[in-house]
Amino acid sequence: MLFAQIETQKYVAARTLSMAKENVLRVMQGLPLGDVVPDITYFDSLPASDNLDYVSCYGGGFQCAKLNVPLDYDKPNVKKVALAIVKRPAGVSTTDPSYTDSLFVAVGTGVSATNFVLSFGPAFQGTDPQPKFDVIRWDIRGIGQTTPSISAFPDEGARANYFNNPPNYTKVPADGFASRSADLIPYYTTPNNARDLRSIVQKSGRKKFDSFVGYSYATVLGATYASLFPDDFTGMVLDGFVNSENHYGPTDNGYTSVRDAERRFQFFFESCSAGGAEHCPFWKATAAEVRKRYAALEEALRKKPVAPSSGRPFDYSALHDVVTLALLNPRDFFGFAAGVMAEAESGQAGPLIGFALGPIPPYEYPGYEIPPEFTQLIQCVDSQPFTVKDPKSDLEPFLKRMLRISPAIGADVAQARLACDRNLENPSGQTLPRGGAFDKRTAATIVFIGNTADPLTPLEK
Repeated sequence: MLFAQIETQKYVAARTLSMAKENVLRVMQGLPLGDVVPDITYFDSLPASDNLDYVSCYGGGFQCAKLNVPLDYDKPNVKKVALAIVKRPAGVSTTDPSYTDSLFVAVGTGVSATNFVLSFGPAFQGTDPQPKFDVIRWDIRGIGQTTPSISAFPDEGARANYFNNPPNYTKVPADGFASRSADLIPYYTTPNNARDLRSIVQKSGRKKFDSFVGYSYATVLGATYASLFPDDFTGMVLDGFVNSENHYGPTDNGYTSVRDAERRFQFFFESCSAGGAEHCPFWKATAAEVRKRYAALEEALRKKPVAPSSGRPFDYSALHDVVTLALLNPRDFFGFAAGVMAEAESGQAGPLIGFALGPIPPYEYPGYEIPPEFTQLIQCVDSQPFTVKDPKSDLEPFLKRMLRISPAIGADVAQARLACDRNLENPSGQTLPRGGAFDKRTAATIVFIGNTADPLTPLEK
């Protein structure tokens, strides 16, 4: 649950600051750099096929296809999903002895396949003027140009209104999906995304793929594929590994994520002190003094929020939103967070607080920036529900423990547990059982890469 909640917070904060951090956020969101702007209508005119029929697309240098796969693999002839697939071909023929195979790349749930391959496909192929392998990426179910599409909101205005004025009700997106796409969402699961990958491989005329690289959520996808088809790949790298066992269960990565968040927050205090007043506007001589200054600011905002000339006040909760953003992306936003803290301490809302409280800008590339609520959906559909019958007995102990570990974001983690307080009644076989699913021995080696002090994908498991 934490994964979904933090991804949504990252989206809101990043969109709000997009004008100030345009190039950085393009990379974070998988948007094209420079003048490469994807034609979002391209796949509308590309017919879906039961065969993997690639055609040249996007001015050459890329190949696209729409592949029909079963909505329900237990009933393969009832209803179909059309997968949008983009390939950056190798620079040599597949019959050339130097040709190696295809590299399948999967990332988080917030990036479209077309964006990613257009922007970063060449980078994966390296500096070789004639790369020896293809790069393939597809839009998983519910994302980008794969159809049928789903949405938690009736239109973009309703979505923007929700994220600009978030209620104290985290189930809104999950309930919206359930009411608008009840016939689809039980099948929009990670195991079915793994089966879709196998379908792409088999339709390519192969029994197994050579290489797979997965980042963030896609590490769950890769681990799930390895669990379902342990003999059907020859290489896999999972970078920023999510605890897949917890992903499918009623629990989550909450405890380890919060511990890593607190470790990263301590680094904020240490780097602010080490950087000096000229680099950190919230500076004090020691990390302990910076932390003490922050604690005093928290207490002051509890009693009296900073009131800008218009709009909502900058209060204790808004401060924690900024801290969360900084902990998720310290390289780009530690300095921003320090500046916001200094403004708030002065009692005057300056331009940084104005950015922090500003509305989310509209989509720059509608149809290619993926709505953040989908991350919450796939977590809810995959996992067992966390039912809150009595908040005091069911939620309060967890909340208190989270706050003891990290007063800064502990409450956000506890609130995230409410996001999936419903049973989506997945048909048998659409998700994985908790316990034992990842104990299988695979035919090939899997390389796991973890990050230290990372609340999104904590190294500690």
